[in-house]
Amino acid sequence: MTSDIDSDEQRSESVDWESVSPDPDLEDDLGYELGDMDVIETNNGSGQILLLPPDEESIRDQSFIVAQESMLVDLLDSC
Repeated sequence: MTSDIDSDEQRSESVDWESVSPDPDLEDDLGYELGDMDVIETNNGSGQILLLPPDEESIRDQSFIVAQESMLVDLLDSC
């Protein structure tokens, strides 16, 4: 079984899904880079938080995550 995956460079790779690990490594297998995020609590009593990169240069449209608090999972502790 194969599938095409589009990357930022608009290229496609053929993937044999049967050979992919059921528990892939985030960096080696999926190409994710884990980074630090600052957690900022809102002051309106809603329990909402902002997750922002620690340096201002990293803030851009793609840097924001909008989610309900109940949807957050600490991947290092839960996986």
